[in-house]
Amino acid sequence: MQFYNHITSDANFIMKLFISILSLSVLTESAIKTWTDNTNFDNFNNWNLKRIPKESDVAIMTDSEMAIFMPKSLIVKELLLPVNGMLVFPTNGEMRLSESNLPSEDITFIGGRSSYWYDPKNWNVTSPEAINVVGDKDSFPIPHSEQVPCQQDDIIFPIDTTFRILFDVIPLQMRSISINGKLLRSSNVRDFLTSDMGKLLFVNPPDITLTEDLCNNPSGCACENDKPQIKSKICIYAAPKCPKPKCADPITPQGHCCSICGSSIILTYKEGFTWNTMKQLFLMYIKKPEFQSVQGYISKTYDAKIQMIFTDAGREKGLAANLAGNIHAYLQQDIADLKMYNLTSTTLKVSSNWYSGDDVIPPVSQSLQGSAGKTVGIILAIFIGAAILLALFMMYKKRSILRIPGFAFARFDSDGSRIEVELGTTPHAMLDPSSSSILPVQQAEDKGFDNPVYDKSMTSLENQSYIEEITEGKISKTTETRENPMFMILDEDGESSDLVKY
Repeated sequence: MQFYNHITSDANFIMKLFISILSLSVLTESAIKTWTDNTNFDNFNNWNLKRIPKESDVAIMTDSEMAIFMPKSLIVKELLLPVNGMLVFPTNGEMRLSESNLPSEDITFIGGRSSYWYDPKNWNVTSPEAINVVGDKDSFPIPHSEQVPCQQDDIIFPIDTTFRILFDVIPLQMRSISINGKLLRSSNVRDFLTSDMGKLLFVNPPDITLTEDLCNNPSGCACENDKPQIKSKICIYAAPKCPKPKCADPITPQGHCCSICGSSIILTYKEGFTWNTMKQLFLMYIKKPEFQSVQGYISKTYDAKIQMIFTDAGREKGLAANLAGNIHAYLQQDIADLKMYNLTSTTLKVSSNWYSGDDVIPPVSQSLQGSAGKTVGIILAIFIGAAILLALFMMYKKRSILRIPGFAFARFDSDGSRIEVELGTTPHAMLDPSSSSILPVQQAEDKGFDNPVYDKSMTSLENQSYIEEITEGKISKTTETRENPMFMILDEDGESSDLVKY
């Protein structure tokens, strides 16, 4: 036993050493947030008619002052401009006013009216902490608080675009800003923001600070947009657009403005915890082939906790719950025995009650079978019980209507001159012995049967009768076969049948 404990101790030491080396070998990467909205002239969403002006149109651009990136070639009938603004033409761009005789139509520029910094829909997220995250943002595991720029993020405004961003008064901090391919440094950010172009692109910006350094905290760096003050600003824009969850038990991870169908794990840690080590565990599980349709995200919250979020991106629902359950079970074992990750607690939340539809729902792992499974079992038991009661009731009603002979009662009467056997469904007149004596079995099946008390024949359950005759103290046995109507169910035509058809 001591030798075994020694080996186990050495194995744990080697594993801890491996994890420590691995955590030092992984560099922390920053996320990239790219601005998606623009005030470009050739963006049809920027016009009230949802199309680009034609050569016979009157293009009206007088509503607001902004910078507008123009197409390489522009031909319109008229162009109405604001008093202050800027048209940004590409190299060798041209603009002409046409003399078209076609009927003219007014078309108004409406772009840049709702381009808020804290609106998650205006940002595209590229993050090393986001795995398999593609497609519609409705199923994103990334919290809304981290879909807008965080303090360690690189911000990019694409080339050949103009924009108009509206801000709040909260100061901003980020790693870098790139505008039209030019990277701004801390020393020239303020100069740009106060320039004529900067004032048109950034409307009343707050103080913006560039850190220019990656996170160097071993336990990870928090985005801090999930602080109540900042999150409330973000949810003003995100919450009204929340889709209806497709499950009955959605969760709301920290930083999310909407309830989602997915799974989350919250970890608390102690001294010695390393962010990169936990991230490697996260990657090891989510990159397994069976979880390739699961989207995942790992981050550190403002209150110094680690949060993992998983959602199902494919038709197969419940894989995110299974994945989270597997990680949670492993980390609970680590807290109890191995203690390699320096965790103090782990909390699991899952969505397991999906609404019916075309989606495929696989079995949930054993680690998730708890109160939810008991609740489902109770509901199923109630439905099954109700179905059995309904079936019994219908059988009773049908038997009452059809008067199945198998449920009839027999009454034996004797008036001294005849023997009468009356079935509950058989009239008295049909039981007259004078009309039913010594008939073949096939002709007498629906008229009664021989009573062994008044006859020498005795019918057994197996249709095989042994008739005993006592002669001079000796017993002799002969075999005779007869049909017993009390053990047969007769159909309406008088023919025997083994089944009753309803």
